[in-house]
Amino acid sequence: MIVHIKNKFISLRDGSDVLNDNNEPVFKVKGKWPSLRKRKFICTLDGQKLYEVRNKFWHFLYPSAYIFDENGEKIAKVKRKIFTMRTQFFLEGNEHEYVIDGNWVGWNLTVTRDGKEIGRITRKFDMFKDSFTAEAADEDIPFMIALVIAIDNMMDKAKGEKS
Repeated sequence: MIVHIKNKFISLRDGSDVLNDNNEPVFKVKGKWPSLRKRKFICTLDGQKLYEVRNKFWHFLYPSAYIFDENGEKIAKVKRKIFTMRTQFFLEGNEHEYVIDGNWVGWNLTVTRDGKEIGRITRKFDMFKDSFTAEAADEDIPFMIALVIAIDNMMDKAKGEKS
């Protein structure tokens, strides 16, 4: 399945549209406002919460983000690998080993779980807003959306953008 995550140009709650290739909504990303940690919720179209993503408030060198399941249980901490020429992220605290690896400018990312590629994330700038394409198996797409939101939040924080 391929989805397109498009940040809204003007949004108090910092939400995103998640569309399929036919430009039809398939998931919602709703932000919480005001939020110092950029809390966002990945939901089904009928509003059922699947994941929550929020930035770590204090950080050293590079920001990190947390992903919580629908019950509010922390399932992963997303961290950026530092001191490398490539853009790399990894997850701590998850039962699986996830590595998100990209080129040096960070526009194309490959997601592996336990050494096996499960998806790809592509980022592009689309007239004043970021947009992303995530490709993975249907059952992995909601988690891939959470990863995209976590990485986008972290990159925004690293650039010094306000929530």
